[in-house]
Amino acid sequence: MRYLPLSVLLTAMCYCPFGTGQDFPGLEIQRGPYLQGLTESSVKITWLTSSPAVGRIRCVGEDGHIVEVAGPLGASQELVLEGLRPATAYSYRVFGGEQELGQQEAQHFRTASPPGQGRLRAVVAGDTGTGSMEQARISTVMEGLDANLFLHTGDLFYHSSPDFVHFRPYRY
Repeated sequence: MRYLPLSVLLTAMCYCPFGTGQDFPGLEIQRGPYLQGLTESSVKITWLTSSPAVGRIRCVGEDGHIVEVAGPLGASQELVLEGLRPATAYSYRVFGGEQELGQQEAQHFRTASPPGQGRLRAVVAGDTGTGSMEQARISTVMEGLDANLFLHTGDLFYHSSPDFVHFRPYRY
């Protein structure tokens, strides 16, 4: 495997903070994107790609507020969006270099309300299975609940899947 010298990578990141101008042919998302640690002003977004790329996120708030962040060259990405506004709906898109990855439509989240404000509606699920028709119907019901918290209690990755690599840092 061939690696770029650290000085080249640092120079590229300094001069191209929100894109590399590079194309990564055949690049696809293997897992994610997943939201973690959502607060009233930040969120961590993680995903795994089929090969190394410079990860990038473009996020736009319902009020037009734009936040962009770029990460290092890698297949496992973990980027933190900071400077978000409380109780605000955001849409985001994930990129590998300049190539948009994932869904045809933007993904969405809402930042938390300030302490003591807002409401909490939660959905809790575990062992969400393999995607059977029954599970798809349950998913539709869960989506209709307009929850602002989804808590998965476990059994969501297996040793033979890309999730094993992606979630390895989080095992106990």
